[in-house]
Parts: sequence; structure tokens; C-alpha cells
Amino acid sequence: MRWFSFFLFAYSFLFSIEKPVVFVSVSAYSGLVQKLVDGAIDVETLVPPGVSFHYFEPKPQLVEKLTHAKLWFTIGDPFEERIKKSLQDLESGPIIVDLQKCIDVINHDPHIWTSPRLFQKQLSVIYTQLQKVFPKIIKETSYQALNAQIDELIRKVDSLLDNQKGLIVVAHNAYAYLCREYSLQQLSLEEGGKEPTLARLQSLVTTAKNHGVKTVFALTTFSRKGIERVAQLLNAQIIELDPFSPQYIENTLHTAQLFRKALDQERILQ
Repeated sequence: MRWFSFFLFAYSFLFSIEKPVVFVSVSAYSGLVQKLVDGAIDVETLVPPGVSFHYFEPKPQLVEKLTHAKLWFTIGDPFEERIKKSLQDLESGPIIVDLQKCIDVINHDPHIWTSPRLFQKQLSVIYTQLQKVFPKIIKETSYQALNAQIDELIRKVDSLLDNQKGLIVVAHNAYAYLCREYSLQQLSLEEGGKEPTLARLQSLVTTAKNHGVKTVFALTTFSRKGIERVAQLLNAQIIELDPFSPQYIENTLHTAQLFRKALDQERILQ
């Protein structure tokens, strides 16, 4: 029986040191939150990379794991409301933190991380909530280091997009907050999660031609069919973006660089 007693001891020990879990809804937050918790907490993403959260339905195992999490940072998308309803009758469950509450929302648009300034506000909320729940784990020095990186990102994006004018044509309206911050016009092919009508396609192409658009942007989690048709009619190149990349700082800067290049091209051709 000695081996069995040892097994029970080992099992209970491993269970006792199991890390606490927090959830983020989309992977755009996961990289920096992982840096913030510095390996002391498991950061889980609800929607897997490469999957559109607009059509996401979680598996029961994932929802079960969510019920044992300490925190869940949400972005205000309808898919989250469906999951919240399944948690209502449970005695346990995560503290739900709605990140939309700290920003000025555009028509219920959930892509609230694409603006680096708005992301910085959300990072402050995330840090405050983590520090409240895990005061012995979360370090202010980690937050200050991340905040400084976001400051530097904002300076770089400002240098690229401040005082720029023009049109950004995208397959899906993921960049409304970034475009609002820099007074750019986002023109999205897809509207309300639906494929565009012929009339909308024609209108978009006409507007894009008037602006001299020669670059259009596909998104990794959305169909390329419509944007490929637009590119063909405009004789434009297609560049694919991933707004959900967990490498938030690098990805946001890369997106700003691509937008600036597309806007410069528009000015040349107008």
C-alpha cells in the first residue's frame, strides 16, 4: 500500500500547485496578458486562432474550463452573451470584466483592441483586475514595462498615420477604431457578417476608384471571395491582415505600416 499512498500524495501535491486560470475572448489579448502575469497564471483564449468569433460556438469542454477560471475579459460580442447565459445558473464561475466599458464604442463594434490608445486603456483595466484578484502574483513593474512598450507603439503609429487622409478598403470592418483614431475612412466589403450585395460591391468599387485605391486588405478569418473580386475590378493587390494576432505590438505596427504604404499609393494615383 506504500506505493498507493505515495501516488495519492503526489497527485494531491500536483493539484495543489495547479496554476489559476484567466480567460481572454480573442487571441489579440493573450500575448501581452501572458507577459503581465509572467508565467504565474495560465492565460486561455476562448476563440482559437484562425476562427471568426462572429460565428464561434464553444465546445462544452471549453465552457467547463471557463467555469473554473478566476477572470474572463470580454470584448462585447454577441457570442459572449450566449456563453454568459450558460454560466448564470452555476454557483461558481469567473469574474467577467467587460473591456468595452472603458472606451467610446462605435455601434457595438467589438474590435476594440485595434486602436493602440484604446488598447492601453484596456490594459490598465486588465492590470487593475488581475492585481485585485491576485495581489501577491501581479507585479506593478511588469505592467509599467508593458505600458512603456505601448507608449512606444503609439509614438510609432502616430508617426505613420497622423495627418494622413484616405480610404482603407477591407474585407471586414475590423479596423474602425484604428481608422477613427487617425481620421481615416474604412470601407468594408462585408456588412453585418453577410456577403455584400451586387449593389454594395459596385458602390464600393466606384468609391475606391475615386480614391485611387490600389491595395485592398483581406482578413485571415474571413472569406477572400468578395475581396478578390474587388481587387480584380480595381486592378489592386491583396494584402492579408490578422487582427487577432497574439503578437499585438508587432502586428499593430505592421498594420500601420501597410496602411501608410497604401495611403501613399492612393495619393500618387489621385
